[in-house]
Amino acid sequence: MSEDRTPGFWQVRFPLPADAVDEVLAAVEDDALSLAAFEDEDGFWVCEILSREPPDKAALQRRLALALGEQAPPAATIAVERLAARDWLEATRRSFPPRAIGRFWVYGSHVEEPAPAGAVPLLIDAGTAFGSGEHGSTMGCLMAVDALARKHRFHRVLDMGCGSAILAIAALKCWPTGRAVACDIDPGSVTTAADNAALNGVGPRLRAFVADGYDRPALRREGRFDLVLANILAGPLIEMAPDLAKALAPGGHAVLSGMLTVQSDAVLHAHRHQGLVAVERIDVGPWTTLVLRRPAWRARPMRVRHPSPFAVERWPVPSG
Repeated sequence: MSEDRTPGFWQVRFPLPADAVDEVLAAVEDDALSLAAFEDEDGFWVCEILSREPPDKAALQRRLALALGEQAPPAATIAVERLAARDWLEATRRSFPPRAIGRFWVYGSHVEEPAPAGAVPLLIDAGTAFGSGEHGSTMGCLMAVDALARKHRFHRVLDMGCGSAILAIAALKCWPTGRAVACDIDPGSVTTAADNAALNGVGPRLRAFVADGYDRPALRREGRFDLVLANILAGPLIEMAPDLAKALAPGGHAVLSGMLTVQSDAVLHAHRHQGLVAVERIDVGPWTTLVLRRPAWRARPMRVRHPSPFAVERWPVPSG
């Protein structure tokens, strides 16, 4: 009899209304190692949450009731189960199906089917790091990178709060001559980022290290970047707006996400105050991605020459 190695993961599964998928995912994501919403074989929508700690079912019910009101699933329909190793693998397959996002084909190592013709494959095993492509903010960032790649060429990329480094890897695959720095406050995420870069064949062009924001000597020595990617949270984005503006080269672009749509105006205002201008806005469910640009030059105030009140356009001609 083989030993059943249980990695300590828990699964929560419950039904949800098809028209409230985004609201549910936004309500439960904070406590999730990963989450997915999909249509089952019977045509009903189901949410699956994976976590390392035993879930608080009562707290989850309160959160769902707040988000859905009378549409919240009854307690009896919320199933909680501890997963054995073999079940964890199957849950991973369900939670991380391959996704086509713009030109990118995001898939995990468990996926055997080939990428569609013409797609840019991104092999991402998120592990405990954020960024497997299923979240609306990550999708918005990948769509933004895809759009920028059609018009611009970037050589120096910063992925701030990189998680799995999916965004930095996507950028490096779009710009084969580019180099990237990937930073995160979590050492585990930095390890995952480096591993994913190697899996995707861009390891030599990506440096990953631990950093709490922009204030780190190793990051300052990198100089300015012509593309900054930051998929974090609205609060840190607002707080770090001055540092981002300093790190962004003139004419450079920034892709910001991790904010709810209702928070996007505050994030945009903070960066406009630093001289950045809005280029594009992408909404995916309740999540917003902003594409900003730092002007290559600052316009000087125009000096307008006003006519003198004493100026004479035509001298009078004497009569007679």
